[in-house]
Amino acid sequence: MVSTSGRNSTVTGNFEAASGSFLDLEVISELGRSAETVVYRARRGGRDYTLKLLTGLSADERGLTVIRREAALLGCVDHPNLPRIFEVGASASGPYLVLEYIDGHPLSELIRARPLDEATALRLVADVVPPLAAAHRAGLVHRDVKPDNIIVGPDGTARLIDFGLVRRHGPQDGRAGTLRYSAPEQTGMLRRPVDGRSDLYALGVLLFESVTGWMPYHSLDADELARMHAQAPIPDPRSVRPELSPPFAALIMRLMAKDPDDRYPSGEALLADLRRLPVADPAVFGAPAAPAARGGSAVGRLVGRDRELSGLVNRWRQVRSGRGGAAIVEGPAGAGKSRLVRELTTAVASEGGLVLYGKCLPDDPVPLAPLRAAVERHLRILERLAPFEREQAVQRLRRAAGRGGPLLRTLSPLLADLVHAPQVGEMDHHHEQFINAVAAFLLGLGDEFQGAILHIDDVHWLDDSTRRVLQQMINRLPGTPLLVLATSRDDTDNLAALARFGADMDATLDTRILLRPLDRDAVIQLVASQLGGLGLSDAEVEELAVRAGGNPFTVGEYVHAVIDAGLLAPSWGTWRLDLAGLDQLDLSDDAVDLVLQRIDGLSADSRQVLTAGAATGRRFQADLVAAVCGIEPARARAILAEAESRRLVTASSGEGYRFLHDRIREALLAGLTPATLRRLHQLIAEVLEARAGDPGSVYLAARHYALGEAERTPGKVYESNLAAGRLALADHAPAEARDFLLVAAAAAGAARLRPAPDFHVALGLSCARTGRFGEALSHLDEALRAEPDQLRRAGVLAQVALVHTSAWNPDLALEAVREGLAALGRPLPRGRLGLAVTTLASLALGVAVGRTRIGFGTAGGRRRDRYRLQAVLYDAGAYASSLRMRRSLRVLMNLRAVHPANRLGPGREYARHMAGLGVIADAARRPRLADRLYDRAARVAADLGDPALVGYVEWKRGAGSHLGGRDDGQIWMTALTEHDRWLELGDYLTGVAAVCAQLIKRGRTNDAEAWYARGKARLSSGAEAEGAAFSAVAAAIAAQRGRAEEATGWVEALRRFLAADLDNPTQMINLYAAHITVLVELGEIGEPFERLTAAFGSLGMKPGSILPEQRMYYVYETLGRLAQCHQSSPERQAACRAAAEQAVARLRKAADTKPLRAFYRVARADLEVLAGRPRAAIRALAAAELELLPLDAPLIAYESALVRARALRAMDEPAQARTHARFALMLAVDQQWPRRVQWIRGEFGVGEHTSVNPTGSTGASSHRTSSEPNMIMLAGSHRA
Repeated sequence: MVSTSGRNSTVTGNFEAASGSFLDLEVISELGRSAETVVYRARRGGRDYTLKLLTGLSADERGLTVIRREAALLGCVDHPNLPRIFEVGASASGPYLVLEYIDGHPLSELIRARPLDEATALRLVADVVPPLAAAHRAGLVHRDVKPDNIIVGPDGTARLIDFGLVRRHGPQDGRAGTLRYSAPEQTGMLRRPVDGRSDLYALGVLLFESVTGWMPYHSLDADELARMHAQAPIPDPRSVRPELSPPFAALIMRLMAKDPDDRYPSGEALLADLRRLPVADPAVFGAPAAPAARGGSAVGRLVGRDRELSGLVNRWRQVRSGRGGAAIVEGPAGAGKSRLVRELTTAVASEGGLVLYGKCLPDDPVPLAPLRAAVERHLRILERLAPFEREQAVQRLRRAAGRGGPLLRTLSPLLADLVHAPQVGEMDHHHEQFINAVAAFLLGLGDEFQGAILHIDDVHWLDDSTRRVLQQMINRLPGTPLLVLATSRDDTDNLAALARFGADMDATLDTRILLRPLDRDAVIQLVASQLGGLGLSDAEVEELAVRAGGNPFTVGEYVHAVIDAGLLAPSWGTWRLDLAGLDQLDLSDDAVDLVLQRIDGLSADSRQVLTAGAATGRRFQADLVAAVCGIEPARARAILAEAESRRLVTASSGEGYRFLHDRIREALLAGLTPATLRRLHQLIAEVLEARAGDPGSVYLAARHYALGEAERTPGKVYESNLAAGRLALADHAPAEARDFLLVAAAAAGAARLRPAPDFHVALGLSCARTGRFGEALSHLDEALRAEPDQLRRAGVLAQVALVHTSAWNPDLALEAVREGLAALGRPLPRGRLGLAVTTLASLALGVAVGRTRIGFGTAGGRRRDRYRLQAVLYDAGAYASSLRMRRSLRVLMNLRAVHPANRLGPGREYARHMAGLGVIADAARRPRLADRLYDRAARVAADLGDPALVGYVEWKRGAGSHLGGRDDGQIWMTALTEHDRWLELGDYLTGVAAVCAQLIKRGRTNDAEAWYARGKARLSSGAEAEGAAFSAVAAAIAAQRGRAEEATGWVEALRRFLAADLDNPTQMINLYAAHITVLVELGEIGEPFERLTAAFGSLGMKPGSILPEQRMYYVYETLGRLAQCHQSSPERQAACRAAAEQAVARLRKAADTKPLRAFYRVARADLEVLAGRPRAAIRALAAAELELLPLDAPLIAYESALVRARALRAMDEPAQARTHARFALMLAVDQQWPRRVQWIRGEFGVGEHTSVNPTGSTGASSHRTSSEPNMIMLAGSHRA
């Protein structure tokens, strides 16, 4: 500093006269003064100091408390390039500070001499940024960064001085700082809070001046100068100094961006670019670095959580090696859950890993809110990347989105635009596929980054839609390098939600970290870390630690409360703690009480504004709370600035603010009466309602109206929640839609309103899409009673038919189809002849339209709606006919759809019906025609860009190939694998059940259980009907595994389902097939077996008339009859053999696939053994061996080995018989068939020490064990 010479005796006298003033500090000279400050050079013990006398502040206790608090805050900032504070006190002239004296010259002197070269400027700014960033982390803003406040020492080191205007973030009255360096928000020209980025703006202006010798903006008029900072183009410093490097110039211009969001987000981000500057591309400095905390978010050192952090780090390492999963950090509020996770995510982001962050809120009605926020935050970062980096990032997004891009538009329109996803109409019916698309996108990001974290904060408040996304992720999560990292409170109120999250994530949740209170040593460390570099005696630190307790949030609140009370101040290299004042300070050890004490210091207006913000949510807009409170926005921003200074809120994006902790918000709301809170919600709703156009406001307005004075304005509650319910349906959030609409229904009753029919339709759809079929039908019936328009009635009836098919009620579905077609003027004739004639006429007309193109795709207006509904109803009718096993009616329904489909032209209905006709062609054994129809449908679906429609067509191709006998389900399996996430739940489960049945029939139980697990992962708890149909597969798997109680339970579940729908032949046959499988696998081939076969026989079913997967009944009937023969007494042998012969004959009629024919051949061989012709049995098996070999069917191989062993034993070849018995045993062990292991042991005495775990496994391949034993058995048969 420049000092004036001479002793100022008057000043010294003033200090000596002050009571309690320091008497050992000698004032040497005056260094400078302003309206409110006089700065002196002083000396103590041979060392010089800076003495700052604050004449603008009162020297009373209140003024001294203010200066002690500010001094303590600066004292907590530990950085060597900031001047240290040595003392704070009061004199007759006002409070004073004693600071470190910094020798050197102001940067302004150097600049006046000549502009700096680039290297010198960079070196100086690299000295200044670290202390500035440290101050920002502590929640402080300098507000007057300029050349006069940077001192360059003799060694060339730059030091930042004069925090005279320092204060917490936020606006303040008047224009703080030096106008020539002030950011637009600091002058009031930009309605944004002042934070650390305002200092970075001033640093940019300083750099511009330093290297050019000129100010970027110049005007003698203060208002004009402020306007130029806010609106004038940013000048390029190379226009004055062309020799400056482009990257350096880009850095300066980015610092001077008008919008704080376009500047560097933090000092750390700026330092990162400074280090890269000599080699970096210019565009890098026009782009934001990795996201960082706003200037006001102080993040201290993590203390006392080393073990917990190590657990998270170890789990992350597993993710980087390809093993994804889920982890959760649990603990009470304020335990530091988010802080612990942030320690990991910060490190991951710095290494180039992807971190997506979303927070759940108890009052956020927006579906998928945490995931939307996480994706949007990531996209905002990408928007500001350099062109090349941005394009690479967008390519990653495109690959992650895959075919689901169009479905993601509801999640984020910006994302859909970035990945160039086509606009696809009529997406509202794709709610299940939307959830799957979001899940696939998140998993895809993990694959793209080869290591990503999805951090979801406070999952105890998780919304239903986000839950569904996470449920759909768990099947693929273990094989994806993605960690779902959650935090949750674990108090009594949230234990149920915590348990639900654990159940949702199932086995993928393999890491649980519980945060206990910090121990004594950790609390002492935490207190010390919050006090910066200044020392406090061990006894004093322990005193604070003991009083604060073991909750990190409470510890922080306690330390800051002590600082706010002025009880802690710097004192010559240490802290001085006023222990007497501490004893008098009435501080609670409860965090909420501490927050309330901090709030109590606010004015009534301030508390009103903050309470309005708390009622709005954790995040809120300044102008919204201003309108709610009836004050000017400028006044609200000033109040929020004060709240920032008390660490209650922090600035968010735009004019938004957020509470620094949920406990703060909870404390603000805790003292309100119910009536006051309802009034506040009402005011918020009314303000939100006036803001049209924002979808988020629709949800929020509905919520606040519902929580407001509902009894006074029930009409508003109804209208707002109806709008929110419709929007939620469009946003693929049926559970949330139902909640909104139920509130609307209650409000309508209170207001004596009669809801329109479309209200009941919306409510019915929301119920149907959450599996509440009975409730859905009730609401749809209400809509029918109120709807006079025939076209709209047909639309409601179409929904009724779809609900009935989802609930597996085919007769009721067909009746709804008939009523709907009648409403459209296209009634279905009841007689067969009339139905056939009208179908042929409709088909002829449809074919003519398709061939001539006259009228093809030209229908419009209500006519188009009419044709679309016809197509939907015929589609529903065809599906219901399949369930009812009325194949001829199914064909007629598909043929009748040709005309409306062609009138509609290429579109969803057209593609669906072409695929349906392909299935009919396959069933008629016209594979070439079927392929042409499938291909035509596939082209339309691809042109539309609808992945759900593409998947549906391929699903139909697989189903048709399977039904037509072209393959044994391989095409269907491929479609289910490649398009699983895009298929409707019912279609997917139908296909999975068919695949499982084929695998069970072959004995590939491991693979069947793996497929069953995939299907179960898609099945939500609300989908009772689909679950009941799926239980047939579950019963068969459990039976093969030997889990008798579970298998029987599934059979009983099927019985209960059928009890409510007795006339459902498809499910009846599923029950018989599942039940006979259970009986035979469990060895129960006595009276229950006889009753079951008799009941099935009474149906009069022909083997060829039932579905291929249901023909497993005949296999197990045959196996059961043969087992009876081997176990029967001699007197019953003839009767048993006769029954077995009949069963084998029925199996032969049903055997239209290779596995069924193989079972038949083995069964015939077993009959030969029973007839005493073992050599004939061996020859029969040898003749069939080449056909058996490629089947990959362990069950057939097992039965073949068993029959061969029996035949060899009958031929008196015990050694070879035991060899083949061991083959059968090996297969039983590999596929984990405990009952069959027991049977082989009992019959042949092999494998006495072999055991099988009946719980089974998932996903194990049987390829080795089903083919290798066959090769050995083939050699054995030749030896025999």
